[in-house]
Amino acid sequence: MCRNKLLFEYRSFGQDFGEAEEELNQLANKNSTESESYDYYILSEANTKYNVLIRKEKLIIKELVSAGKKLEKWNVNWAEDFPISKDFIENIFFPTCGIEAPQIEKEQYDIIDFIAQIINIDPDLKLVEVYKKKKEFIFNNCNCEIADNLINGAYIKTFNIESEVIEDVYSTLTILGINEAFVNTNYPAVIKQIIGLEPLKEYHIGNK
Repeated sequence: MCRNKLLFEYRSFGQDFGEAEEELNQLANKNSTESESYDYYILSEANTKYNVLIRKEKLIIKELVSAGKKLEKWNVNWAEDFPISKDFIENIFFPTCGIEAPQIEKEQYDIIDFIAQIINIDPDLKLVEVYKKKKEFIFNNCNCEIADNLINGAYIKTFNIESEVIEDVYSTLTILGINEAFVNTNYPAVIKQIIGLEPLKEYHIGNK
């Protein structure tokens, strides 16, 4: 199913967010929805523009429209129900991964066959399991989230502030005192660093 939903997002990852984390937890404790889930991200070195993942019986594809002024703008392009068709795999999935589609044998694939027969046999694709335990709430007209993640077993925290209205995100960051000390990034970029698919940009070698 083709969708269009533009969101301005501020997301950061780390082990401790200090006072900003305390403030977010206080807001979450007042009125939040808690959930646990498993998402499966599909990564390739050639793809730097799309977030491709399996979530709740759907193959979701989000496009990074722009990145700048501390925010990333994302568009939810596709939320395709399984089983997915050969046509979708050939003409949508592989092009977003930046990879030429191989010969697709079947007309449709359920989740298990898609993982086993399409993803796992392709050396250019990596499937990463992300367990999420998160709190979600509304604050200042923004969707806010704080979460504990296990990315292929590696623990890391994240928080996210997003809205379809860019001014609401900026004002929320100001209210919470969130500044450039926290790097604004996204799940695919962080996952690539954790699994070694993307080289480190900063080094501590030789530092005292």
